[in-house]
Formats: sequence, structure tokens, C-alpha cells
Amino acid sequence: MFAMLAVFDDETRLPGFFLTDGLCVACNALVRLPTPVDQWPDGTPMLALAPMQVPVTIDLTCPQCGSAESTVVISDEGGHVIAVCQGAQCMRLPFDATREV
Repeated sequence: MFAMLAVFDDETRLPGFFLTDGLCVACNALVRLPTPVDQWPDGTPMLALAPMQVPVTIDLTCPQCGSAESTVVISDEGGHVIAVCQGAQCMRLPFDATREV
């Protein structure tokens, strides 16, 4: 769930104008929100502003406790996505949350 600023269209009752800056309500991370034009040519949503070299999916399920509720996504110095489970039994162990499609 994300917090965003929007102006609703009177006719369609959908957002007619919105800012693409958003805030994750779970972790307070600042994010760039997708727009209807952020799609690949085949119609699938684009998850990044620039084309990715290798399509990946993100699995936030902790390999130790099996839950995704306490997982936080961070980046290391090289820009790689790393997930850290902050569950009490996992003791903040990092794991790789990405896998190639």
C-alpha cells in the first residue's frame, strides 16, 4: 500500500492527475509510482524507469522463517538488491531476494 497525491476526474472517478512520488505506508520508503504509460511493448507493467538487462522477480519470503511480513529490501554498495528479515528468530540475516525470470 502506498500513499500518493491525486486529483480525481469527475467523469471517470479515476485519478486524472497524480504525482509519481509516493510513500510506502509499511516502511516509509520513498518510491516512484507507476503510471499507465509505464508498460513494456507487450503490455506488461514496467517495474523500472529504464529497461532492465535481465528480467527478475523479487521474492521477499525469508528462507529461514518462511514469512515475508518482516522483510526489508536494501541495496548493498554495488547496487544489488538484498533483503533482510527483521523477524525475532531470524536476527536480521540478509538474503538475495531476486531471481531471473
